[in-house]
Amino acid sequence: MDLLEQLAALADDVDRYHGTDFGSEDEGERANRRLKLRMRDLIVAAHEAAQARVLEQALDLLCGNTGCAEDHAIFLEIGAQLAGRGIVDEARMTACLRNAPVNRWL
Repeated sequence: MDLLEQLAALADDVDRYHGTDFGSEDEGERANRRLKLRMRDLIVAAHEAAQARVLEQALDLLCGNTGCAEDHAIFLEIGAQLAGRGIVDEARMTACLRNAPVNRWL
């Protein structure tokens, strides 16, 4: 599966996640973290494959799904990892967060 197909599948999984009634809060949080880590992994893979368009779309998916305190904490963790590897600079992460749904609370 190429990176664009992986991105499309991940977006579908995010939609399914939002429509899922989890048995417990912990189960929902674990599923959320797994999705966000898949987004991170896709961003890294796109960077390594020099596929800037996929990288930006995956980053947009991450930003667009950062809407609560839990998401914000995961976003900061992932952002630090990506910045530490030189994949995304701090200015891009700040701009992303500024446009994220969680920004209404910040």
